[in-house]
Amino acid sequence: GGFCFVNDIVLAIQYLQKYHQRILYMDLDIHHCDGVQRAFYDTGTVLTMSFHRHEPGFFPSTSGSIREKGQHDTSGVGHNLNVPLPKSCTDRDFASIFQEALTGLFDAYDPQAVVLCLGADGLQGDPLVGERD
Repeated sequence: GGFCFVNDIVLAIQYLQKYHQRILYMDLDIHHCDGVQRAFYDTGTVLTMSFHRHEPGFFPSTSGSIREKGQHDTSGVGHNLNVPLPKSCTDRDFASIFQEALTGLFDAYDPQAVVLCLGADGLQGDPLVGERD
C-alpha cells in the first residue's frame, strides 16, 4: 500500500514474529500506514498503531479510521489503533495526543519488541501534505 514498493517494515516485523509473540508497530507519519495495517489486520501478535492525518480526500482515504480495530472474527480484533490528527495539528497538539494514546499502552500490551517508523512527509512545505490551516 501507499508509496511502498517493497514493504520493508512488514518484512522486518515478519522476521521478528519468529522470536516475539507481542510486537508493537508505531507509525508517525502524515499518511496512514495502510500497507502495514493490511498485513497484520488479522493477527494478535502485532499491535499496529498509526498517527496520521485522516480526512475526506486525503491519501489514503480508504483506510485509517478510528473504527478500524482489526479483522472481525480473528485474533486481530483489538490489535489495530488509528489515531487521526487534525489538519492544523501543532507540535504541542501532537505531543499531547501522543502521550494520551500511549498512556497505559505499554503496561497493557507489554510488547516484547517495538518497531517505529518515522515519516518526514509531515514537514512544512511538503507538496504531498498540502496547505495547513
